Amino acid sequence: MESGYIPFAAIVDEIRRLVRQRATGALFVTTDENRSAQVALQEGRIVYLYFGNKVGASALQRMGQINAGRYRFQEGVSGLPRMELPSNDEILGQLDSAVDGQGAVGSSPVSDTADTGAVLTERQKALLLECLVEFVGPIGEILCEDHFRQSCSLNKAIDLLASEIPSAAQAKRFRDMVLTKLGP
Repeated sequence: MESGYIPFAAIVDEIRRLVRQRATGALFVTTDENRSAQVALQEGRIVYLYFGNKVGASALQRMGQINAGRYRFQEGVSGLPRMELPSNDEILGQLDSAVDGQGAVGSSPVSDTADTGAVLTERQKALLLECLVEFVGPIGEILCEDHFRQSCSLNKAIDLLASEIPSAAQAKRFRDMVLTKLGP
């Protein structure tokens, strides 16, 4: 899927399809609120969940905040860690319940509306993408596409992209890497 957001229910249906097909790989999701989620599967078993800087059961609870998004599935062993999770049926049941109860809209922790700085150059965009992919993998492409649609300064773009990295230490490394590669 290359453009446009689809309802979260359709993303849950895709996860269910991948489970039924006994797929191995990672589903990378970016939401309409510029948040990222990841679901890793191994032979149809959901083995990793990430959303809103949370992993596992905590991420699953927060996934109910997703209203709509875009996704890409990368087939093959994901390299994401395996974790103790409820059964696929329980996970899909919780996601279905979240979809059924979606009257409450999740809040977006990062707002770009106050930033009226200069538009990013193509060189800056390429560098940000290159650095982000090192920390979050292929979902970095989707995250950059979404954040780059907004008119924002370099500093705001760095902040927004760093907020997508689960670990504070890695987010700091991302910032340092970008600033080093940009040079003086």
